[in-house]
Amino acid sequence: MIERQREQTLRAASSTSAPEGIEAYRGLEAKNFGLTQAVRQFDLDNLLGDETLDLYNEDYKELFHLDAYICPDVLEDKGMEDKIGELLRSYRGKSNSLAYYTQRIFGLLLKAKCEWNSLQDPVGKDSQISDLSAWIKSTCKGFIDAHKNCDDQVSSQLQTLAIEAAIHGAISRDFS
Repeated sequence: MIERQREQTLRAASSTSAPEGIEAYRGLEAKNFGLTQAVRQFDLDNLLGDETLDLYNEDYKELFHLDAYICPDVLEDKGMEDKIGELLRSYRGKSNSLAYYTQRIFGLLLKAKCEWNSLQDPVGKDSQISDLSAWIKSTCKGFIDAHKNCDDQVSSQLQTLAIEAAIHGAISRDFS
C-alpha cells in the first residue's frame, strides 16, 4: 500500500500537468504522514546543555578578546561590552527563565570561545575567527535588542537566541 502511494507521489511530482499531479495526492491518507517523536517533543533545555555563565563574575569579557586577536566585529561598537555587562549584572541573584536562558546563551558562547582557544592549528584558528566573531556579535546585539521590549517579548527573544546558540554550538561541534 505505502509503496503504491510512493509511486503515485513520484509520478505526480514528475507530471507536467498540475491537475494530474494534484489528483495523485487525493488517494493518499493523512495517517501516512506525521512528525517524528523528536520533533513533537522539542526540548530546548536538553538542546542547550549544561553550559552556564556565572553571573557573579566578569567572564563574559573574555568574549570580546579572542587570544591575540581582537574581535573587530564586536569591538566596533565600543559600548557593547559595557551594555552586556550591565544587562548580565541585572540578572544576578534571579532565578527566572530570563536568567536561565541568559546563563545558557553566554555559557555556550564562552564554551565555543574556549574550544577555539584550545585549537593548536593556527590555520584552523584563523579560518574560524570570522564565524566566531560574527556569532558573538549577533548574539550580543540580539541580547541588547531583546531588552528594549517588555518582559514577555524579552523572554521570547531570549528563547530564540538560546535556540540559535544551541544550533550554532551543535553545528560548530560537528565540523570541528
